[in-house]
Amino acid sequence: MGSRHHAFKTLRAGASRALAGLLCGISLAVLPAAAGFAQAPEGDDEYSLKAAFLINFASFATWPDSHRPALHLCIYGEDPFGAHLDALEQRTVGTRPLQIRRTLRVDGLGGCDMVFITRSMIGNLNRVQDRIDGLPVLTIADSPGAMQKGVMLNIETLGNRIGFSVNLAAARNHGVGLSARLLKLASEIQQ
Repeated sequence: MGSRHHAFKTLRAGASRALAGLLCGISLAVLPAAAGFAQAPEGDDEYSLKAAFLINFASFATWPDSHRPALHLCIYGEDPFGAHLDALEQRTVGTRPLQIRRTLRVDGLGGCDMVFITRSMIGNLNRVQDRIDGLPVLTIADSPGAMQKGVMLNIETLGNRIGFSVNLAAARNHGVGLSARLLKLASEIQQ
């Protein structure tokens, strides 16, 4: 009986190591997008990588009202992600399933935890900021100068790499926490 018990423990330990290895491999496949910089593909593939950034940002952020059952990611403007983002819907971030909403109207941003402001709508940033004023909403864009205008996370292409910058003061003002691990990966942090 002792040898069977030992064999079971050995099998269970081996399975645990295999599962840990698999999870590590999956993390490494996804984390290049969060590793500060990733190779910058062009066109449709660019937004596939940026969609991965959005999910990773959600994993490294905290909200004061995270007791809500779902995490709502809103795309404000013409959606550049398309099917790349659809493939990520219902994925779990922490314990919360991701729900995606697309809107062309500022008043459609109610209930959002994260708002990606598209390049076509970055000119309406003041209206977005007025709409979410005082609310714990993580704002993200991929437009030049967006961080300096108050967007919390700005995805940027630097040469042939994609990275991101952080407006930490804006995040703190809205009660959104950004982990130290995320901040270490940023190309620039505005205090």
